[in-house]
Amino acid sequence: MNRCVLTLILLGNLLAARILECDCLNTRIEGRVAAFIPQSGRFRDIYGTAAPYYQLEVTWPTCQHWMGWANVSYFCKDGRSDPLKDKTTIRIVPLSAGVKYGCFLSKSIELYIGVGASYAWVNTRDHSSFVKSRINKHAFGGVLKLGLSKRCDWFYTSIFFDYQWQVTNSKHCRSVGGALLGGSIGVEF
Repeated sequence: MNRCVLTLILLGNLLAARILECDCLNTRIEGRVAAFIPQSGRFRDIYGTAAPYYQLEVTWPTCQHWMGWANVSYFCKDGRSDPLKDKTTIRIVPLSAGVKYGCFLSKSIELYIGVGASYAWVNTRDHSSFVKSRINKHAFGGVLKLGLSKRCDWFYTSIFFDYQWQVTNSKHCRSVGGALLGGSIGVEF
């Protein structure tokens, strides 16, 4: 079901951009770095309260103030498992897509809000003889976005707050989502 929603959002945005051919915003490609603050208390106990989260995002105009967006993210963090404190590593690679609504506060400053669907690969590796050493899971969820951006010719920068909720079917650490607070730089063309 979630894959269908993600596919429909992507196809709808691509179709709208092609059909409407608006003279709105430009296409943007940006590198984003954020502090990831996990929602799950168990996740925070094992991997810590905050860690770097990296994203590559593409935003394209659909019409007027609406934009489509898609991104790929990467998160990797070492931690200590409960209760034996064995070394463990988690890697999360989410793919997300959705829509944003932008409102220009001035000629070069834009405030935006957005929503989208998300699918993530979650890989954990434990260095303990008591548990399975490698576990691969899939997580489905969504993203809420809020940001403030500034353009200067073709250069683009922003500060943002995203909230991702992603749930796996693991009974030990179901939620791998949380808050992202960060900044980005990119180009418009």
